[in-house]
Amino acid sequence: MAEGEAPVITDMSVGDFPLTHIRHPRYELPFDKLGLRWVPAPALSQLGFDIGGVQYTASPFIGWFMDAEIGVRDLADESRYNVLPDVVTALYPDELHRPLDQLPESERLNLLHFKKHGFRLPADPYWLAPPQGSIVPIWHRGGAPHYQPKPLICRHQEDPVKAWKRRQRDSGRETQNPDAEIERSSAVSTLYPPEMKIRVMVYYCSAGTTAVKLAGAVHQSLQNHSRQYQQGFQVLEPRPLDSTDLSKLSRDDVVILVASSTGRGDVPLNGQRTVERLERAHLPEARFAIFGNGDSSYFGTFNGAARIIFRIFKNAGLRQLNDSFVEGDNAKESPPWKRLETWLDNLPHQITNPDANANGLHDSIVDRKPRAEDLKDFVNSYSRFALDYCPHSQRNLRKVAVSSGSHSYSAMDYLVVLAPSRTDQVHQVIRLLRKKSHSKVAILDQVSYFDFFRDFVQLEDPFRDMHWAEKLECADFDAKSLAKLPVAEALRALPSGWHRKVDVDDILISMPTISPRTFSIASTPKLTESIAEKCQLELLVQTKRDGKFSERYLSSAKAGDCFRAKIQPATKLHRLCDKDVGPIVAFVTGSGFAPMQSLLRLRAQHAREADNNGESGRIENQISLFAGFRSDDTKLIHEGIDEAVASDLFDMLFLMPSNSVKARVQDKVFQPGIRERVEAKIRGGGHVFVCTNRAAATDVAANLNAILGCDVRGALGDKYVEDTFDPAQ
Repeated sequence: MAEGEAPVITDMSVGDFPLTHIRHPRYELPFDKLGLRWVPAPALSQLGFDIGGVQYTASPFIGWFMDAEIGVRDLADESRYNVLPDVVTALYPDELHRPLDQLPESERLNLLHFKKHGFRLPADPYWLAPPQGSIVPIWHRGGAPHYQPKPLICRHQEDPVKAWKRRQRDSGRETQNPDAEIERSSAVSTLYPPEMKIRVMVYYCSAGTTAVKLAGAVHQSLQNHSRQYQQGFQVLEPRPLDSTDLSKLSRDDVVILVASSTGRGDVPLNGQRTVERLERAHLPEARFAIFGNGDSSYFGTFNGAARIIFRIFKNAGLRQLNDSFVEGDNAKESPPWKRLETWLDNLPHQITNPDANANGLHDSIVDRKPRAEDLKDFVNSYSRFALDYCPHSQRNLRKVAVSSGSHSYSAMDYLVVLAPSRTDQVHQVIRLLRKKSHSKVAILDQVSYFDFFRDFVQLEDPFRDMHWAEKLECADFDAKSLAKLPVAEALRALPSGWHRKVDVDDILISMPTISPRTFSIASTPKLTESIAEKCQLELLVQTKRDGKFSERYLSSAKAGDCFRAKIQPATKLHRLCDKDVGPIVAFVTGSGFAPMQSLLRLRAQHAREADNNGESGRIENQISLFAGFRSDDTKLIHEGIDEAVASDLFDMLFLMPSNSVKARVQDKVFQPGIRERVEAKIRGGGHVFVCTNRAAATDVAANLNAILGCDVRGALGDKYVEDTFDPAQ
């Protein structure tokens, strides 16, 4: 603000004041993973510089920090950044849960003991404050001594901006910088919108990250719409469902929830507490809508969590928007962005017009029981696949070759598998139903009873629904007694003559279906080979104890054995297959190496094609790969990267087998030189690909957060591709 000119806000680039990394010479890795940073100089705002009693309102000045001020107060105070618990957790992870009375006397200091026996602390609190300030609050002796060095930074005798405005008003002069004033007014009106009566609260509940991303898209879309059309609602940041007490809602509030399911249609952990609270609660008549993030491959439990929460919201007194229950289907599009966008097109109007929601949603859509048509669609969505090769002696990763028949696939796609039931259990159930193995099921097209029970029914689980058994109620039989029995035991417990009162088709529809197992395809289609060679795909299956497919089925299966499966496009991974995708930083562990192997084979194939056409086969945007695996799988991993190494596809390659010190491959990013290269690739527009279990994926994100100094998932958006898996299959 120069003399006579209007005040303006001037942005400063991040590069003008780069943050300083805080490291420790003895605990390098733990401190690197914490990602602690601090600004190099304090920011001073609306302060004057006093020299000889004259105040200069715009003189350049920079301050400084003391190390104790940063480490003991700014970072450690509970009311500030409160990093002390994280530091303790990082340095002493095994000491956190030790009771105080188990610590040796030399490690304890009981100040109450000293006070009780009449001792005073033999020191000046002002000298103790820097090293003890955040742990023991001792700022109790009033203000510091009056000390004012000259020259000094001080408060203005009068606010410069207010003084300027007063002079402008008194003089009647026009501003000498009208463009800046208009720009400032526009910025202020954007930052401080008029008071909004309607609050839109966006929540999610999910065990993974897809619902979080969908909730973020809901928030962004509604926020943009509110600002663009100046509609009277305020959109709050997305949060887990359990993070807020919904009893504090007002009638004008709107709750938008994106809900995924876990298990067999269960509510995820970060939504269970809310469900328990609301089962007997009554809420203010706020409005709500739910977007279910499900997968129709899970017959009978599709969007189960969304349905449960819908009923609980309604029973608790919340009112419905017209589109209050919408189902996204990851079996058709993963994630279901198009379905979400269609829903969001109508949502703002329903939020701002309460009268438009009088009809709401008919409960039959949410409460509808599975029908014969639904079971038929489920069965018809799967095809027969045959094993070509499966080693029985493999302890960890198995390389499994599967004949895909006429089914085509793309690099990095998924194979969704139904692990067959045991043959002895199948024959037992067929006998109990008084059917023949080769007879066809009436409600299904050309599917025998044997194939239906072996390929589609989870015979070890109880019936999903017992409504068909209510027709058999009598003095000696209670249908509820069958609710927890496996299928065969429940059928054996039916009263005599049941087959004359119950339609077998109703029983079949209520049976539990096999939960699909999803595996990443490790191969890539051969674009130039024969049709016969195109029909084979490869999986890397992690063997888990008692895993229904990975252990129980594959351990006894032989070449030619068939099972039901289907190809599922990995839509969110396909962007990585684009030749122009740019650089990639990848973190994979265990069977998460499968999609990486598929991508490497695709790139090697592109390199060979370029060489054959007389072009340079070298890939400009190379891959930085960090791969962790069990030591027994070393040979298999090297087989997967040999061709990529020969084709010069990597600029960095780190392979880490399991080890006694429990070092993790994702921590390699903190090595000198590696950290800078990874940061440069990501900041330069690169993609990050993570395919690990959920715990490792969380650790990878935390490491990259520490390196970049921000939430890397939010900052990169679609360029952060995370594909977590459950190894227990």
